[in-house]
Amino acid sequence: MSNQSRSQLYIAATAPFDFNNPGDTISGMLQLASELLHSERIALYEYDEEETSFIPRFVFGVPMGDLGRLSSSADHPVLRSALANHTAATTDTSQSSLALPLAPGIVACAPCITGEQTIGLFFVGKKSKQPYSSDDLAILEVLATRVAEVLALARQSASQSYTFHKLSLLYQTSHAISGSKDRQDVIRQIAAYVLKATSADFCEVLVFDEGNGYTTRFRPQLGKSMQQSVVEMTSDKMPDYPIHKKVLQELRPSCLSLSPPVGSTKDIALLQSEDISAAVIFPLATHNLALGIARVLYKKSGRQINDQEMELAQAIINIGAVGLQDAIHLETAESRASQLQVLGEIGREMTSTLDLEAALEKAMAHTQNLLQVEACVLFLLDELGEKLILKASGGGRLRIRDVAIRLEEGIAGWVTRNQRSLIVNDVRSNPLYQSAVDGQTGLLTTSVICVPLARRDEVLGVIEAINHPRGAFTETDQQLLSSVAAWAAIAVENATLFQRVTEERSRLEATLVETIDAVVLTDTLGRIILVNKAAGQAFRINTERAVDRLASEIFTGHPLGEMLMDQEISLPTSQEITTPTERILFATISEVTDVGRVAVMQDITAFKQIDHMRSQLLGTAAHDLKNPLNAIRLGADLLHDAPLS
Repeated sequence: MSNQSRSQLYIAATAPFDFNNPGDTISGMLQLASELLHSERIALYEYDEEETSFIPRFVFGVPMGDLGRLSSSADHPVLRSALANHTAATTDTSQSSLALPLAPGIVACAPCITGEQTIGLFFVGKKSKQPYSSDDLAILEVLATRVAEVLALARQSASQSYTFHKLSLLYQTSHAISGSKDRQDVIRQIAAYVLKATSADFCEVLVFDEGNGYTTRFRPQLGKSMQQSVVEMTSDKMPDYPIHKKVLQELRPSCLSLSPPVGSTKDIALLQSEDISAAVIFPLATHNLALGIARVLYKKSGRQINDQEMELAQAIINIGAVGLQDAIHLETAESRASQLQVLGEIGREMTSTLDLEAALEKAMAHTQNLLQVEACVLFLLDELGEKLILKASGGGRLRIRDVAIRLEEGIAGWVTRNQRSLIVNDVRSNPLYQSAVDGQTGLLTTSVICVPLARRDEVLGVIEAINHPRGAFTETDQQLLSSVAAWAAIAVENATLFQRVTEERSRLEATLVETIDAVVLTDTLGRIILVNKAAGQAFRINTERAVDRLASEIFTGHPLGEMLMDQEISLPTSQEITTPTERILFATISEVTDVGRVAVMQDITAFKQIDHMRSQLLGTAAHDLKNPLNAIRLGADLLHDAPLS
């Protein structure tokens, strides 16, 4: 080796660089290699373990875009020699440099080795046809060794920096999401931290909602705190990408890109229609349960997510999925509690009043607010069981006058006939739908849920909830409406039974009031329930004012009052009593179970008078017959005793 070569080798081995700034250090070594080896083009490749290939990281004298990846199993002799022998190798006049970086011309390559592991390749190239000498290759090996040291330090530093950044960001994410119990706020926090962890332009989150879903898109907002670091944007329904199903099935993220094209033809077409250059789709899942998906979107061409960003974004989304599930559980629990409270209120209102119309109206209003539907209506069967008559409604735009549906018509008729609930989320495609009913109610029906109102296997009517706020009814809505229907059925039955009892009582009262026998009815405490007309006239009392007063107050000093109040008396018992009007009544006092006592008094004054007249007649007749008989008896005695001539 010549003195000049030794001097250059010494410079290559001892040139001072700032190892605290790896980028500048490597750039300086590439420039030094250009000077020492008289090379116009320099490139440093770094080994990517995941891709098992070498990736260009630093260049000198050549555009980065002109260089591509190098396979670790490249076939070029120079590469094979450098990787196998761990020494520098060069092309010569007999060996082409094609298929090597920096071609054409003479190209030399030295492996960057640390700890017996090749972590990079150092390429130099020149237009001259003079091959690199052994001295040049020695200098290149020294530079490659120093670059390997810088790369190793940079990797270690980057790994430590990334680990710290990752842990810090995940801690912030966990702290922010665990402190929120609101579903939309959790979604916002997921998007905020995903956008912070990546260089994406948008983050879009789709959360399933009992089979349906709603999408929210966010973009970064610079200069704000983390709590307000994203701006919520109006987003249409997320397009139905085929890759979404794959992500949800495998619960693994997938990438889409326009350039280079990555994904199916349909996926790429949909991506292009959204004016998005690249996207990463993440599963939003916990415990193998998919809650939705999150999309990281890149608008500018050439920008894509790297491996570290993908790993960090997925970790953030996993934390968000747990927080989202907690928020959904809390939301569900609060919703159920609210529903139970409303159902309890409906039950109390329906069972605490016998005003059926008012109770049903309030129940429909509560149900309409609870389900957030456009309207809630209740139909009852008519007396003939041929038509459904609208009896109550909840909703502000209903015209309820003269609304009647035959059992052969519409969804309500089908539910009544089959005694089964029915959910129709697209009425236009259902043959049971009848637009004429909308004409009667004034609604434009799009979705409906109808449940039977039944009691003891007898259908009394139906309840319909019309037009779900998000377009689709669920089994949960059906269960809720069925609970309301159960309360309504009890209210209808109670009102019906009360009406029957009232009618029977009215008939009984009319009978008792109009009967010629005097009747007094008391409760178990001796308070007057009923004094009929005959009793009022007999005792000279006001029948209406006597009600709810004690019998002893109404019949003061009279045996009747004592018999109605005496708890020791043996019942039934009978007794003749005299009224203030000098009428004689035969009173029978009896116990009426669960009611009290009843006194039924027959007027026997006429019978008493007839009996008295009969007694007088018999006395007179006996007196009148007794005098002639005495005269005859005296004459007979005289004839018997006197002598006959």
